[in-house]
Amino acid sequence: MASLILVLAGVAIALAVAYLLNRTRRSVPIATNQQIPTHINRNHFNEPARPYLVVVFTARSCDTCAQVVQQALGLASDQVVVQEVEYVAQKRLHQLYQITAVPLVLFANTNGAVLRSIAGPTTTSQFESALANVVESNQLGL
Repeated sequence: MASLILVLAGVAIALAVAYLLNRTRRSVPIATNQQIPTHINRNHFNEPARPYLVVVFTARSCDTCAQVVQQALGLASDQVVVQEVEYVAQKRLHQLYQITAVPLVLFANTNGAVLRSIAGPTTTSQFESALANVVESNQLGL
């Protein structure tokens, strides 16, 4: 009988901890009809003079965002700046560009034209392909 009481007490404690952890987790706006910006102001982001910007909109509560950021950072070079824009830390930019779901990656040129985007989890090869497409489109003047 005493072991049953101990097991029930342990379960009750585990449930209480899970409830409290879930309650303190910040909510992120989620939408299925994400509108992708077609243009951004490069002055809102780091190093606007670099030819290409890869901006990753994220949130702390997003389970896949950290992986997407790490993949995007692999694209950084003297021509490409990669910047994470986390929801709580930079809520103003999320609101300005009406970002309602994360992760969202935008590929922009110097003029701020968004030439490609990726919503949700992705692969490194998809990142590389998207950047190559952006560079090609930019060189063609598209």
